[in-house]
Amino acid sequence: MSRARKFIRTVARRRAKGLPEVRTSDGHMVPWNRRYIVNQLLRETILVEELFKVRRISREEAEEVSKIVEERIRKLGLAFISAPLIREMVNNVLLELSERDPKFALYRNVCTRCGVPVYDAYIALYEDEFSKRGEVANPSLICERIAERTVREVALLLMEPHIADSHLKGDIHIHSLEYFGLKPLYVGYDIRCFLLYGLVPDGTGTLANVAAPARRFDVALRHASMVMSSGATHVAKSQIHIAFNVFLSPYARGIKEDEIRQGIQSLFFEISQAYAVHGGSHDFAVIQIVPKVPRIFRRAKVALRGVLTEETYEVYLDETSMLFDEIMRVYLDGDAKGNPFYTPLMSIYIEDLDDLKKVHAYLPEVLNTYKVINVDINPKGDVFFCTHGGNFMLPIEVNESILNMERGAHVNTGISQVVSVNMPRLVFRAKGDEDKLRDQIYKAVSISVEVFKLKEEWLMKMLEGGKLQFLAQRIGETKLVDVNKLSNVIGLVGLREAVQCLCEKSIYTEEGLKMAKKIITWFKDAISEYDSEEMYHISLTECYDEEVTSRLATSDLVTPTYRYSARKIVKGDLKETTRLLKIGARNLPIRYTSTRDVIIDVNEDLFRKKIYYEIALREALPCIMPLIIRTGKHGLPKVVDVLKDIIIRGTVIPIRIEF
Repeated sequence: MSRARKFIRTVARRRAKGLPEVRTSDGHMVPWNRRYIVNQLLRETILVEELFKVRRISREEAEEVSKIVEERIRKLGLAFISAPLIREMVNNVLLELSERDPKFALYRNVCTRCGVPVYDAYIALYEDEFSKRGEVANPSLICERIAERTVREVALLLMEPHIADSHLKGDIHIHSLEYFGLKPLYVGYDIRCFLLYGLVPDGTGTLANVAAPARRFDVALRHASMVMSSGATHVAKSQIHIAFNVFLSPYARGIKEDEIRQGIQSLFFEISQAYAVHGGSHDFAVIQIVPKVPRIFRRAKVALRGVLTEETYEVYLDETSMLFDEIMRVYLDGDAKGNPFYTPLMSIYIEDLDDLKKVHAYLPEVLNTYKVINVDINPKGDVFFCTHGGNFMLPIEVNESILNMERGAHVNTGISQVVSVNMPRLVFRAKGDEDKLRDQIYKAVSISVEVFKLKEEWLMKMLEGGKLQFLAQRIGETKLVDVNKLSNVIGLVGLREAVQCLCEKSIYTEEGLKMAKKIITWFKDAISEYDSEEMYHISLTECYDEEVTSRLATSDLVTPTYRYSARKIVKGDLKETTRLLKIGARNLPIRYTSTRDVIIDVNEDLFRKKIYYEIALREALPCIMPLIIRTGKHGLPKVVDVLKDIIIRGTVIPIRIEF
């Protein structure tokens, strides 16, 4: 049966029920219930009391409005209806009732839509919603957050309906919808580009002055800071300077220690203070540092003062090590009040036991000060890895052309888009049948690829319109960031719950791990069909975003078809969730497992068993998510022993250690 005929039959079935499903503004598809109209009117008309000193609508009046709207919608015989359209119908009824009583016109004024409901905009303007997310509230950020709500809806409206419906219904989650058609999510920079070609903050030199290649250490650091500031407007999530102390090491030769420390302090303060100015997220800037020059970069040509020299970074081993120490000291010293630096974040790259020994000396103090440290372990020195946003560890292409910067060739890394798949829902639909589950996985990958294609099309329009000039600026015969070569990532949400449903075993058993690997293999097989033909550079991982895992768990719980099954496996406070659902709330305290925190405890055998299964799972994933180890001071020696074992084992994995 064709897709069109299936759609017509679906519409007919829904019309027979009389009332449509509702596409809510916060990204869900829910059954019709006029109680939501009543609650909306009672909540939002509070503004009439505050602004105009007129009483808000009474419950009886709100019930009257909701019944009129419900009857009109019933007569339309729609398959589904959007929340904005319902709002407009409510406003029409309020206008009609204003002929009877003028205060209904005021109700209509505060309930109308201007991109976002007036009530939500008012809350964003005057209530403290930003500190909860670790953001610095300012007028520009308030405008940005209000605009983001509108852009999310626009993005969904401009997509194919079946893609938008998949997101709204909770089959998938399209990350950062507010920037979907505007910019990539994560970008990594090879700072040699700026050391060789200079800094063009606007990408063209027409609106900002162009700086020649840095000749001094402190100037090179200022350029590095400006790269982060300029890129913040072009990158949705976070940016990272790759192998930062390696590429800056030639500038540090012959410089006094206090000058080096002062320069690094300036870098930290400029990036951190720029964060406050932008009002951005804490993780918008990341610096990757290494205890010594990674094996793959030892034969790379040195970019210094605008010249590509015949020297290689192998001759700057001492300067690289010294810069690592100085960066760590500044990082630990903090600001003038002794507070830690909120940004940039540190990402430490380790290749062998010697690297670990050097990092180990800083572990207690870093964990005392920051309560967290990110360590990327890569014993396979022939391939370089970079972790984007602390979430996604990907291999980076480093060939001879890149090492020698031939015609401007350089490291090009980043993630264009992430789409997460609701794994428990695929299992619910398959009803325990592995063949059906495999078919569901292929469909999920197909939808995800459509999202990636659309993202690429929209980014191309941005580039053609000259709206991504900083990323598109010329570096020799190449671009600073070639968005066509960035990776796309499919994230698996609730993989552990899916395994639990399928085989009734934990992922910490051989049977459970085997099932997880089988699911991952099916995804890889489906991805390979597109990755080879379309060259969308698709990778696979577990989803690490708790907001996403909560949203998809909520979607399953509010959907009647999946509610019963979801209640058995969601994590969180089900009692409070039940209470909140009764009042129409959807910001629920539930989630699917995003990644497993391995906690150091007295049972060392159990701890090591969990570590083994977590590592085995990550070894099956092309894009590796962090292993989070939570510990106290007493458990730190055990953590170090685990890191040693991982290095000896030869496993590539990002580790996040938390106190």
